Amino acid sequence: MISLSNKNIIIILASLIIVISVVLVLIQQNLNKPTGYEVEIKDLQTQSTSDDVNAIERDLLDTDLENLDSELLDIEKELEQAY
Repeated sequence: MISLSNKNIIIILASLIIVISVVLVLIQQNLNKPTGYEVEIKDLQTQSTSDDVNAIERDLLDTDLENLDSELLDIEKELEQAY
């Protein structure tokens, strides 16, 4: 016969296993989610396969190059501090 303390230990262990399982599933889902820059790169890589002038123009207009050099100043500051 299982005593009361053994039942409590089993319940605590089962609860702990369930909590750890849920945390691991949530962490795994978060790791599979693409980051912001990965989404931007994927968008840049998505282009039309057509060589029609209108398709090329549409690809150029859809490509956002506004923030292409946004980190350039930070890189330059780091290089200056290194020397």
